[in-house]
Amino acid sequence: MSNTRAHATRRRVFARAFSKSFLRQHWEPIIHATIRDAVARIKQDAQSGSSDILKWWTFMATDISSQTMFGESLHMTRTGQVTEYVRVLQGALTSAGIGVELPWIRAIAKYIPSRRGRELFNPSGILLKYGKVAVKNSRNLQDGNTIFANVLAEAEKGEHLDDLDVQLEATGLTEAGQTQ
Repeated sequence: MSNTRAHATRRRVFARAFSKSFLRQHWEPIIHATIRDAVARIKQDAQSGSSDILKWWTFMATDISSQTMFGESLHMTRTGQVTEYVRVLQGALTSAGIGVELPWIRAIAKYIPSRRGRELFNPSGILLKYGKVAVKNSRNLQDGNTIFANVLAEAEKGEHLDDLDVQLEATGLTEAGQTQ
């Protein structure tokens, strides 16, 4: 957000849900369990010769962020598999890097009429579809202890966030979780 006043207002909506005390109170045991699962998977792979620590770290971070933000883990640490959403997201992040270095490729490639072309160079619709599901799930949660359930509750008190705002925030935070 380029408007500093609007940005400050938006940050207030997120403040409680991202506070250390809130995260510790509601999520610390789940985060610890996911970390233990990831370490066990790393150890299991290492015992058979080698282990891709980055893969397991990414799976762990994705599971933790999806669980804390939306109340539902993607279970990548448990399955050892990338979900369709994460596959599209990772491809989009790669193509974004290509687009920065070679913008003419991105300008041409976004018109590729294949599904893979859309996933790589024009993924917004696909990613927002998942953001829409995440928002719907956050609205339907009974306990309200997820980050986005809290964001929605805070927004109802003051700043109005329409569904597209929340979808964009959800997608942005999920992308940020992938780049850690």
